[in-house]
Amino acid sequence: MQLYEEHLKSFNVSLPFQRLLQEKIGSEEVVLTTKCQFSKLPINIPVRHSPISYVHCIFDLNSWLEHFKNMQNKVEPTGFACPGCRKYTNFKDYGVDYTFYHVLEQLKQFKIKNPFLQLNESQLIYQQSKNIYIVETKVANKLTSSFNHKIKVVPQRHQLPGSTPILGVSRRMKEINNGPQNEEQRRILDEISQTIVKLQQLLFSMLYKLYKKNQNFTFKVLQDRVSAKKQQFKQALNQSLKLISLGKKSLNEDYVFALKKIYSNNQIYSILIVYLIQYGIWYEYPLTFKGQPYVQLEQALYIKGEGNQTQNIIYVIGGQKAERFSQSNQCLQIAFPKNPFQNVDEGVQITQLPDFPLEGYNFMGTSYKGNLYVFYGQKQLRNNDNQIRAQLLNSQYVLKDVAYNRRWEQMKNNLVERFDGSFFTITHQQFDKLIIFFGGVTKDPDGLTNYRCQQQHSGQIFVCKEEKFLGNVKQDFQIQFAGDEVYHKSVLGSPVFSCPYYGNNQLILSGECLKHKNTEQREIYTFDWANAVVKQNDLFSLEPPELILTPYRRRTVQYEIFSPVQDPQGGISYGFFYVIHQYEVEQSYNDKQPKILTQLLKINLTNGLFFTIPYQDSQTSRQLALQNLEKLADRPNQYL
Repeated sequence: MQLYEEHLKSFNVSLPFQRLLQEKIGSEEVVLTTKCQFSKLPINIPVRHSPISYVHCIFDLNSWLEHFKNMQNKVEPTGFACPGCRKYTNFKDYGVDYTFYHVLEQLKQFKIKNPFLQLNESQLIYQQSKNIYIVETKVANKLTSSFNHKIKVVPQRHQLPGSTPILGVSRRMKEINNGPQNEEQRRILDEISQTIVKLQQLLFSMLYKLYKKNQNFTFKVLQDRVSAKKQQFKQALNQSLKLISLGKKSLNEDYVFALKKIYSNNQIYSILIVYLIQYGIWYEYPLTFKGQPYVQLEQALYIKGEGNQTQNIIYVIGGQKAERFSQSNQCLQIAFPKNPFQNVDEGVQITQLPDFPLEGYNFMGTSYKGNLYVFYGQKQLRNNDNQIRAQLLNSQYVLKDVAYNRRWEQMKNNLVERFDGSFFTITHQQFDKLIIFFGGVTKDPDGLTNYRCQQQHSGQIFVCKEEKFLGNVKQDFQIQFAGDEVYHKSVLGSPVFSCPYYGNNQLILSGECLKHKNTEQREIYTFDWANAVVKQNDLFSLEPPELILTPYRRRTVQYEIFSPVQDPQGGISYGFFYVIHQYEVEQSYNDKQPKILTQLLKINLTNGLFFTIPYQDSQTSRQLALQNLEKLADRPNQYL
């Protein structure tokens, strides 16, 4: 019994349930029960199973343990029908929904602070578009004396403190400041509270790992040692806080983008979606090329160019065509307006540049001072025995002076073989712009790549202004793997996106087959590229969101590849990383037209919290941006 209780508490089923809410309800709201399916009493610690398809299937921990005690020897070892939704499950499929547990804790704190409100505690309302939980007051609808009509009294709604449910945020906010605050002060305190609680979770996680390694220490002794340095921790946190009063003159036009396929009236075409990070404005552009609607190719290389005073530039190179074993050598330039409050009639121009010398996909590269640098690439072939063969292209080309030059030039550097590898670009004070290559496998696999392939542990750094790799002889370096993690055994697949972290670190946020068993809990890694060390990021790996960590193929159409992110570089603003992420909602095999949801992913680089923001109508976002702009002073930013 105790072992099973430990299993339940160690198995967090929050992510599958959050994914269910996103896929089933989109931007609408849904009612969530707070009563146990067994006892019909309020839930203290919620238990669900994974996978899950019914939102009201939920049990209280104590009730479920009692059920387990009575039924563990009576059900079939292979499984049984869940008493809440009748789905075929096994006892090991159940765990604690910690996200909802945190929300229930928030509800308890809200009741304590508002003892005179009559709340309808039997249910909560979740708004996915805002990522908030709401509780309603109880209402009693009565007949009026003057009219023989029933007048419906609308219940009052109260948002639970902390839009993102984190255990202890409400209590921590109370400790920080008991006085009245305006909306901006509440938001700042909320973020500080979330960071404190996240660091608290990290600290206890690290203490637990130390305790497991050396049980000569009791957990209480370790806690006491930390408590002795509590004041030092508090001072370090206070010194790290930087509050900025925003001004209009410091706003920039940084953006993130995505290309999205639209399926309409038996036609397929692509649109360009752009989000201006500091303005919060969405734009949507139709794409036309050579008089026809443009259709994007999957796994193409997208590069943000330097642009000019009036236009932003995106380059598109290669990609997989719809026909299997067919790749492209396209090289296109997409230009769109830079003005945040542009005329909506302003369009996009697609210009064809000289074709890349090789047909393929999964190229890597960047743009630097009007030049395009492209490396690697791969393709799928079918041999004489009708078997699939993957081929590494090992390309290294530069297109200089993109606006004028008509010819790609081949570079002659010592390029390390790297099939299905990874890369990111860095702006560096000494070297200006760098491309860091790492990961992948050492040679062409005989068939499709898998974890049995030999890993490539050599990294390389390309200096754009010198057009060569760092290093005198081998021009590469060996990557070390810190800790006990088995990351180095299966570092396959280009990260869908990663971002600069602190100092010379890159946060590897996403990727394909990052673990030997890719169905296990995923982790997030930090790559210290200056010292060539990869290690697990303990803070971000506390609760990584499963659905955004791995790209996956189309579920409904065999062999077709689906790329969830076109802009791997993303954007950073005031401690947040932004990227537009798309994912396919699971449908039946007969649904030939996939349902793709588009959302903005916002990641707090300080405390590791992930936020998903649904796509918003362009006109609505422009109006909100203008309202917010009026609140800003006409001056540069000021540190408080």
